[in-house]
Amino acid sequence: MRTCTVCAHPRRAEVDAAILARVAMRRIARDFGLSEAAVRRHKAHIGASLAHQDEVTTARLLADLRDLQAKAQSLLARAEAEGDLRGALAGVRETREVVLAVQKLIEAGDLTKRVAELERIVQERGMGK
Repeated sequence: MRTCTVCAHPRRAEVDAAILARVAMRRIARDFGLSEAAVRRHKAHIGASLAHQDEVTTARLLADLRDLQAKAQSLLARAEAEGDLRGALAGVRETREVVLAVQKLIEAGDLTKRVAELERIVQERGMGK
């Protein structure tokens, strides 16, 4: 399998940024000394790379949120055991905030997947030109 010429390009990060900024393919090709076809092929596979990066980031955030939730629940249990009603109420609030943060993170991930699927459909139907 041949290596993507854009992936091997010394200014790849700049090319990726231009693609993500929706700069015209012809302009990107001209500005970076690439063929327009190479930029189009690259655009098709950087989406998968970005999606994977988003999944890794989401997984890391979920793990951090799980840790925070465990800590909040531990503090809540301790406050309840000591009869500290204010502390217990604060623990309940913190646990609720963590749950809401997880919910928002999951919703954002679902939205990203839906947008990616719509973009794929548009590309397949040739409407994304």
